[in-house]
Amino acid sequence: MKRFPLIAGTALIVACGGITEPLCGCSPPGGGAAVITGTVRSPALAPVAGAVVQVRLMKDETCEDVAQTLVHTAQTDAVGRFRQVQSWTGGRKCFRVWAEPPQGSALARSDSQFVRVDFFDVVRPDSVELAFHLR
Repeated sequence: MKRFPLIAGTALIVACGGITEPLCGCSPPGGGAAVITGTVRSPALAPVAGAVVQVRLMKDETCEDVAQTLVHTAQTDAVGRFRQVQSWTGGRKCFRVWAEPPQGSALARSDSQFVRVDFFDVVRPDSVELAFHLR
C-alpha cells in the first residue's frame, strides 16, 4: 500500500486499469470526505460525455464484495470529467469504482479500480484522480 504526501491540502493519485492493490489515502480523524475525480475515455482516447461512474462500498479491511452495498453514481460532463464526494465517519473504507458507457452507446464498461480511504490520520480530505477507458 502506497501513501503519498498531501500537498496544498490535496493528494492526487493517478490510476489506470489493471491495478491489483487498492489506492490509499487519509482523511480527517473521526470522519470526513473522500473526493473521487477523474476522466472517462473511449478506446481511441476521446473524452466520453454522459458516461456513468459507479462507486460501490466494499468490505472495509479486505475490499471484498458485501451482501448489501451502497452504490453512488456520477455522470461525466461534456469533456469526460466526473466528481464524486464520499463522506464517512471514522475507520477505513474501500470503494470499487468503474465507468459505464452512456445509454445507447456501442462501448462496453471499463475495468474496476479499488480506492481505500483511511478516515483516521490527517486533517485534510483525501482526493483521488482516476482514469477509466471504456472498451
